[in-house]
Amino acid sequence: MSVPKFNLKRACKSCPFRKDRPFLTRGRAVEIANALRNDASFTCHNTLDYNVEDGPAYTEKSDWCAGSLAVMHNEGSTYDNVLLRLASQFMGYEPEELKDTDECFDNLDDFIEAQDR
Repeated sequence: MSVPKFNLKRACKSCPFRKDRPFLTRGRAVEIANALRNDASFTCHNTLDYNVEDGPAYTEKSDWCAGSLAVMHNEGSTYDNVLLRLASQFMGYEPEELKDTDECFDNLDDFIEAQDR
């Protein structure tokens, strides 16, 4: 697995973290939120390679999901994630560079609640 990058500055139009795009099952949303709360990264689905036999794969273009970053920024938990703390110190990640964060959920609990039952 490659090191996550932070080139994306806004959630893509099909990002599940956008308030206008909830489409995951609640169970999947809980998995994602728990992973982020437990120091995992979350890769933008548009930067993965889906043309592989074993499911989505990382590429040199894979990038951290800006929507997940926006939600964590909105709720004030950006630096609760160890990877993001390290990224801000050593990789130049700056949450203030995110754009249109108001299009994303205010917190991970709202993200979960909005998803399909």
